[in-house]
Amino acid sequence: MPELAQRALEACVEYEHCAAEVTRLTSAIGQVECPRETHDDVVDGKFVPGTPSCFQRVRTEMRPTGPLPDDGPRPVNLAEIGTLVADCPECSRLVNLIGERRGMRQRFGKAKRAIRHLGKKGPSAEADFFDLARDEMHRAQALHGRRYSTLHEGFGVLVEEGAELFEIVRQKRDERDPGHLLIELLQIAAVAGKTAFSVGAMAALDMPCTLKERAR
Repeated sequence: MPELAQRALEACVEYEHCAAEVTRLTSAIGQVECPRETHDDVVDGKFVPGTPSCFQRVRTEMRPTGPLPDDGPRPVNLAEIGTLVADCPECSRLVNLIGERRGMRQRFGKAKRAIRHLGKKGPSAEADFFDLARDEMHRAQALHGRRYSTLHEGFGVLVEEGAELFEIVRQKRDERDPGHLLIELLQIAAVAGKTAFSVGAMAALDMPCTLKERAR
């Protein structure tokens, strides 16, 4: 694969991976339950406030910015929160998950900037869209299997990808992320190619009439 196309594909793969990891970590963060946390309740008609988690309790603490009185306070950072909740396994896990998500978001931003940089190089035979789509199809086949079971399955995946593309279509032109748009278009092309191979549509190339005649 040409170098520019390889770099573009790697950036797209990194972008997709980081986006999925951010989603996974966000879900995991939402599932953490501190054993010391209780929720607001009403007992005998009276409101009883809940008890915050260890993480919630310490995250609002302040620390001096510097040694001088005029330096002013600052919020505790994540490392300091981790030390303060070290005796709570769940809140310690929460701190680790938040740290992982921050790191993944940084990688996500770097991949996004890489895609934009490559896109500014303009059209090039080395970064041909169809080469990238073929490589994306091969990557997806390695992860999820070489074939769809039925045409219905392939169509279902195309509908899902089309819905994601439509979310970009609905955005204003100056709000659209070219990297995100490129990835969605590559994935649609890859799904279409995988579907064609899965249901035997490529056999049409061996038939007497040409595709151009069929399109009339």
